[in-house]
Amino acid sequence: MPERGPDSRSNQGIRGWRAGLTMLGCGTIAGLSVVGLVVGGIQALAGIAASPSGADNPSVGAGATGEPQETLDPGTLDLCSTTLPTTSTINVTRTDSDEDYVDTAEDEGSAVADRTVSDSCQWTLIPDYQYIDPWELDFSYRANIPSEDGGDPVELASAEFEDRQNTIGDAVSTVESEGDGALADRSSYVYGASADDPDLTSYAVVAQTRSAVYEIRLTAAPVADDGELVPQAAFEHEVDKMITRLEIDLGLWIPED
Repeated sequence: MPERGPDSRSNQGIRGWRAGLTMLGCGTIAGLSVVGLVVGGIQALAGIAASPSGADNPSVGAGATGEPQETLDPGTLDLCSTTLPTTSTINVTRTDSDEDYVDTAEDEGSAVADRTVSDSCQWTLIPDYQYIDPWELDFSYRANIPSEDGGDPVELASAEFEDRQNTIGDAVSTVESEGDGALADRSSYVYGASADDPDLTSYAVVAQTRSAVYEIRLTAAPVADDGELVPQAAFEHEVDKMITRLEIDLGLWIPED
């Protein structure tokens, strides 16, 4: 028995009043879909507003929690333990022993004059740049926390920035590029062959955000056997991601003066 072709009636479409109802139904569904998206967006925003504050959840950025904290409990600001490892845009693994953290308020109380928080840490970083070997990342910072009897924390940080700016060139043996950067409140960078090993490429940047100063140093092996330097843009890409997150966290954690 031969196969039957499609029923010719099925190809005639929907006409007349049935077509009108169908079009009306499709329009209604589309309208409800738009309303659903709007309501969903409002609920998402409400969820952000109701989420735990940055003080309780270090992974929550300042943009989701509003103004800086009024006070900073001892031991709360810890960029090596809370910021870098929770920055989703970078791939890092910590390699140091985590013994350099100092918050002067932990020994002297939160009201100590000229309170500072400082730390340094080492990491391996897998860059977005197409590369076989991970890079070395050295990070250090010093944050001046406002206090009633202390000096101006931003001025203290500015002096720290200038001191580090004068020594950042020590990261390289041959300068390929250096100058003022466009990151944070202000920054300076240097790029070239590493001071520790001229066969390696180093990029170092010192930056200031509010009353905190921090330094990022990246070191990488040559791209090929010919000793070609890793492109400067590859380093800048990783540093930009880190500083973007650091600015958010420092904007949240450091109280207003």
